[in-house]
Amino acid sequence: MNANDARMTQLFVAVDNSQTQDDSPNETGGVAGNTYDLLLRAEAGSAIGDSSANYTLTITAFNVSKGVAEPLLDPVGSPFKEEFNNNVGNNWAPVGVDFVKQEKYDITIDATVPRGDVYQYTAQLVADNFEVISIIQSALFVLV
Repeated sequence: MNANDARMTQLFVAVDNSQTQDDSPNETGGVAGNTYDLLLRAEAGSAIGDSSANYTLTITAFNVSKGVAEPLLDPVGSPFKEEFNNNVGNNWAPVGVDFVKQEKYDITIDATVPRGDVYQYTAQLVADNFEVISIIQSALFVLV
């Protein structure tokens, strides 16, 4: 990848402690639960990946069925103020000449969040100098 580029490559929901995308992430064995995981993967080139440049990572949930934002499903702390480096909380790990960030966000479903609706996540990464911008959306999923 270009040494000065960064991009998000994956954003998906999964059953707790799974690494596999799931269309109904809070269901296991026919039983509806109150939690699931949101997983994000991003890549950065050799120059920016350890540059300590500042960026903001914002992840939001959207209820597609109702056409409204669903902030109760946003990861706790979003938007996140982070840096391109491997310090605690930033997690840009060197892989070959590039850097990779893998994050898992634990999502707890508030009792007021509608079940049976279709949802989707959007993530945006925007460098403070606006030279790096990346946007990604998850696949649609249903909360049972």
